[in-house]
Amino acid sequence: MAVKSVRLSVGSIFPKDPGKIYFYRYQAEGHRKTVSLQTTNRAEALRKAEEFIPIIKATSTEVIAAHVQQAKGFATAKRDLPLSGVWDYYSMHPDRANPATIHEQLQYKDFRRYLLQI
Repeated sequence: MAVKSVRLSVGSIFPKDPGKIYFYRYQAEGHRKTVSLQTTNRAEALRKAEEFIPIIKATSTEVIAAHVQQAKGFATAKRDLPLSGVWDYYSMHPDRANPATIHEQLQYKDFRRYLLQI
């Protein structure tokens, strides 16, 4: 029996041999790419291939980075912080500018006082 490929909106999935692992083939920037989907189940292969489509269709690096972070689980849901807890949350962040934070903290406190007066 012949091996059947399934066409998707971008690319297609196919097994190399009957009963073997599925692969996803697509074309990006004029080059053909093939990615192993690490499954022998056709339905699971379709699901995994569909996860690649937004990344392939993305037009900018920021969009691609957001898709990759979400797929790897690095993206976290945004949470609401009360205005009084914002500075404490910022001061714990590892990427903050350490020497300049004292001046920024004073400006933030003045801004918070201004908002409370309104």
